[in-house]
Amino acid sequence: MHDSTSTPAQTVGDWAYGAIATHCTKIRSHEAGVITDKDPEAVHQMRVGMRRLRSALAGFAPVVQLPKIVQRRTVSKVARVLGRLRDLDVLNEILLRYARESSPAEQAVLKAIAKTTRHHHRKQFKTVRHTLTRPGKYQNLCKALQTWLDHPTYSPLASQPINGMVADLLAPQVSHFLIHPGFFLPLEQALAEVEQLHDLRKQAKETRYQLELFQPLYGEDYTTHLKRIKAIQSVLGNLQDGFVLEAFLTAEVKHCRRDLPEVMAQLERDRTAALSTWSGLQSFYTHPEHRQALRHTLAHPLPAEAERD
Repeated sequence: MHDSTSTPAQTVGDWAYGAIATHCTKIRSHEAGVITDKDPEAVHQMRVGMRRLRSALAGFAPVVQLPKIVQRRTVSKVARVLGRLRDLDVLNEILLRYARESSPAEQAVLKAIAKTTRHHHRKQFKTVRHTLTRPGKYQNLCKALQTWLDHPTYSPLASQPINGMVADLLAPQVSHFLIHPGFFLPLEQALAEVEQLHDLRKQAKETRYQLELFQPLYGEDYTTHLKRIKAIQSVLGNLQDGFVLEAFLTAEVKHCRRDLPEVMAQLERDRTAALSTWSGLQSFYTHPEHRQALRHTLAHPLPAEAERD
């Protein structure tokens, strides 16, 4: 069922195996780069791999029979450790970007406080290295996944043709996404409900990952929806980055608005631009016709003979 080298993946089990194997390979391929702490991109890619694996485990939960330790919450715990390190790298990148666009006086302030992020990075890196190299959840998770990949076991659903089941596999996540309260916040309340928007961003990311699992089974309408959901994730991420940066600056600089007027003004302009973009995306997916169009697209995968390579 899972040998994709001889025949194209046709069953639900084939797709489940392929997704889990792909994400496991990606995670392990970036492990050495993370442990050496020489390339921030390795941390990012390994974190993405963990998140995509978590998404695949959720999407194929009715299909695969996995070892007890291979659960979403186990993957999430490891991903969070990587995430804390990645968030520090992102914060440092944003600080340096704003510094490049500021006056020399403000550049000096930003570069000085960037030392704080590097200090936190060193501390968090020790936790990451310990997690990846010492016996514990991560090592046990990798061993259990490899055991399953060597000898996969499935539920009876796994033998069903993928085209007949893909819409049902996607429906729970997409429905959860479409009814998220963040979509229905009036724009004037958005800045007061940043946690809801941050949670909606996470839902958009999860939905995107699950849609990407099955993209070859669908046509252009599906790809268009996927791009739009990715844009939601991106714009809400920009909003969140701005809030995180503002909170950090406020904590590190006693008289933030006095000492960093250009930076604070740019933060406000970036926030206004992000809210404007969000408004258009929000109105799209609160419109009944567009929501129905997404459901209709999911219900109509390409015929098996028309699937894209």
